[in-house]
Amino acid sequence: MRLVMAGRRGVHQPGASASATAMSLTVRQVEVLSLAAYGLSGKQIARHLGISVRTVEDYFHAMRQRTGAHSNAN
Repeated sequence: MRLVMAGRRGVHQPGASASATAMSLTVRQVEVLSLAAYGLSGKQIARHLGISVRTVEDYFHAMRQRTGAHSNAN
C-alpha cells in the first residue's frame, strides 16, 4: 500500500477547491482517511498506525466536525 504524505501540519494540494483548502486536514488525519479509503476498518487502521481504536475514532470525529459531515457511511 503506497500513501502520499505531506510534510506539513495542514495539507494543501494544488488545484484543490476553496472549501477543501479551508478545511485543511492534519497529516495524521490524511493518513487515517487514506487508509479508510482503501477499505480498512477502524481497528485495522489503528493496528497499522500503532494507535488505539479510540484515537482513530477521534480523528474521524474531528474530520466530520471540520467538514460538517454527519456520517461516515456512503
